[in-house]
Amino acid sequence: MKKLGLLFLLSTLVSCNALKAITDGETDLDDRFGAGQYNEELWNGLVSFWRFDESGSTQDRSDIQGSNNLIYNQGSINSTGGINGNAIDCNLSGSNRFSLNSSNNMNFGTAPGNNFAIGFWIYVTSDIGGSHIADFSSGFNITLDGSSGITFWVNGNTHVATIGSGSWQHVVFNLDRNTGVTAFVNGSQQGSTVFNTTGSNLNDSTFTLCTTVGWASPLDGNLDSFGIWNRTLSSSEISDLYRGFNNLD
Repeated sequence: MKKLGLLFLLSTLVSCNALKAITDGETDLDDRFGAGQYNEELWNGLVSFWRFDESGSTQDRSDIQGSNNLIYNQGSINSTGGINGNAIDCNLSGSNRFSLNSSNNMNFGTAPGNNFAIGFWIYVTSDIGGSHIADFSSGFNITLDGSSGITFWVNGNTHVATIGSGSWQHVVFNLDRNTGVTAFVNGSQQGSTVFNTTGSNLNDSTFTLCTTVGWASPLDGNLDSFGIWNRTLSSSEISDLYRGFNNLD
């Protein structure tokens, strides 16, 4: 009987330790914000966030902030399974794109303090160099480089991060107008490039997703949970975006 009792006690301890290992990550987050809560700081400075949960191939996509709904431009952009609900399948066609014209709250102007961040999930089907993911015609865009890299370009300055293809990847670019751009992939920093863009007028005269007008290499892949902030994000905020500990989705 004593042996049976000892075996039961050992079994219970093993089970408890296994459960603790599984829930440690959740406990860490709960300690920071409280059980069942989220990082509400991610709403601060949020300009636009598109969940892409709509299902129509020619349907506009809603901005959860309500001010920058993406307009279906032309072609056919289908819905597909995403990280959270639906995603958009850019479908490798130069005519497939969403666009947004002249939104004042996406005008980052020329001032030194007008920093911003762009974050999204991407699934690259074919890594075609020069494929446009997002394009701001005023002077910055995000493209693939054809060698497992994703490039943030702003007025002739670039930073490349490695993402690969064939799986969902979470990407964030922080742009500080004084110090340059820093990239994060799947919650971890992937270097930075120093340059100064103060004095460069960055506005959204035309913003497009999946490709840009007249470009020969549209994205062959999917996008989900695409957000733009009028500030840079902290490393902990980026981690919470990647780990899903946010209520934007």
